[in-house]
Amino acid sequence: MNSVFKSIVGFLPVGLCTILVTGAILWLTLAPHPLPESDMPVIPGMDKVVHGCMFGGLYFILAFDALLWRIGKKRTIRRLVTGRMAVVFALACVAFGGGIELAQGTMGLGRGCDFWDFVADAAGVAFAVWLTPAVLKQLSFSV
Repeated sequence: MNSVFKSIVGFLPVGLCTILVTGAILWLTLAPHPLPESDMPVIPGMDKVVHGCMFGGLYFILAFDALLWRIGKKRTIRRLVTGRMAVVFALACVAFGGGIELAQGTMGLGRGCDFWDFVADAAGVAFAVWLTPAVLKQLSFSV
């Protein structure tokens, strides 16, 4: 791992990234107006891309934090993300996305439950499951 990245990673408490990303997702999905109004035209379907990025990013951060934990415990790292970890993290992220959609439907704050947002969440997680090992390997974590 390169020295700058290693020093940043060594400074972070394990789990901090997951907590920050989870908090950001909760704010962006449950707050009535999380972002200021804008005159920028809305691209149709862009919210689905955002949902995929949020939940795919959550999966990646979970895998990243788990790897940091394994490195901190001086565990032997044969694979960056084990199959069991991938399944548990993926199911947790998809369930979290579904829970948020259900919460949006019951809050009554102008947010609505959208099945297609849930599908976008799951698609983002599936893409992250496929992409995460390659990205972590590029970050120079030893295998």
